[in-house]
Amino acid sequence: MSIGIEAIEIYFPKTFVDQVDL
Repeated sequence: MSIGIEAIEIYFPKTFVDQVDL
């Protein structure tokens, strides 16, 4: 599961934060 989280951060590190901030 570690690779999955890392892959998401590399795929869209800012996109995820932007969505959570909204």
